[in-house]
Order: sequence, then structure tokens, then C-alpha cells
Amino acid sequence: MGNFIIEIGCEDLPDWTGEYLKEKFLPIFTSSLKDNRIEFETIDFFYTVRRLIFIGKNVSPFQKDIIKEISGPPVEVGIDNEGKYTLPAIKFAESQNIKVNDLKIKEKKGKKVLVAIKKEKGVATYKIIPNIFLESLKKVEIPKSMKWDDEPVKFIRPIRWILALFDNKVIPMKYGKIKSNKFTYGHRVLSSERIEIENVTEYPDKVMKNFVIFDQNVREKFIEEKLVNLT
Repeated sequence: MGNFIIEIGCEDLPDWTGEYLKEKFLPIFTSSLKDNRIEFETIDFFYTVRRLIFIGKNVSPFQKDIIKEISGPPVEVGIDNEGKYTLPAIKFAESQNIKVNDLKIKEKKGKKVLVAIKKEKGVATYKIIPNIFLESLKKVEIPKSMKWDDEPVKFIRPIRWILALFDNKVIPMKYGKIKSNKFTYGHRVLSSERIEIENVTEYPDKVMKNFVIFDQNVREKFIEEKLVNLT
């Protein structure tokens, strides 16, 4: 099992952004991961004024394999009176890339038919997350979305970077002209240099050391404590 992170870096986001995406986007994204046979323990969502962060924990590195049954011709059409496979059965087996002798007989809706049973191996998770993420985003109505260049994409505010990793491997994502990589940024005033993230597990420590409190709950508590100390 592995971990993934997708961090979308933007220009200053409206104050409603985080809770809106938590309510509207996160359930669609997590449901789509499940629909695509990707197992995971949790998908956590964090946000700041300039970044949206999705962290998947204990995520399967591959989709679950599935067994598919493809129905072919009825038995009386596919097998002759001598028990030999007919041309329709042979053509069906060829179309499924299996040997005709590997066809099985199953009962479907009260009729016996020839069936091809195929095992479909799961694809590597890091390869299919981009499509799952972007297709999920398309299903969310984004209020007051913006265009920022000549690409036909919109978002709440212009996107400036995408950090996307599965463990130490870059997840190949692209939104408009912005391509994913393994870099993020620190606090824009206190530490604005580019930060390289070699592995998902490095992210929390590295961004915190560069003055980014990425967890909104921790940030809220930090601010409350500062206000108490001022009184």
C-alpha cells in the first residue's frame, strides 16, 4: 500500500473555497476512486488561501483485478451435433483473444450460451488517478470560475502549480498548461522558494518548516492560541 498527494497551487482563493470543495468535490472524488477499484484507508483534504491538498493514505498501488464473463453464441449455434465448435464459436473466441477450447457453457436468462471468462488486471493507480481527479472535477459546479490563459479550462482562481506524487513517483497530471511535478512552495512572504518533495511522507514536515500550516484545523487552533495570548 502507498500514499498519494495532489496539491493544487492557486492565486488567492475565496474564503468559501475549502468548505465548498470538501462538500461538493471530495465525495465525488472518493466515490470515483472506489468505482475504479482503488482501495484506500482515507482521503484527507486540507486547504489554505493558496493551496488545495488531497492526501490519500494506505492506497492500493493497483486497481483490483476483475473477472469478466462475455456471453457469446447460444450452445446450439456454437456447438454442432458432433460436439465440435462451429465457425460462430471460433470467431467469438478469436474476438476475445482466447482459445476456442477455453470457452465455457453458462446459463443466461434460461438459455445455455458459450462464455468467454477473462481476467482484467488492474492498472497502476498513479496512472489512472489523473483522469479520476479531473473527471470528478468536471462534475462539480464551480461558482464564478475563471479563465487565465488561452486554454479552455476554468477554475475558482488561476492555477500556478500542481504537486502530484504516489509515494516517490510523479503522478502525470495536466490542467491547461500546468503540468504536475514534485515541487511545492513555502509561505509566499517568509519562504517563497521552490521546495522539492521526494516522497509523500516528506510533505508535512517540509512545508511546515517553510511556514505553511496546511491543516486548517491546526491553523485555526494556532490563531486562537495567539489571540488568547494577546488578551
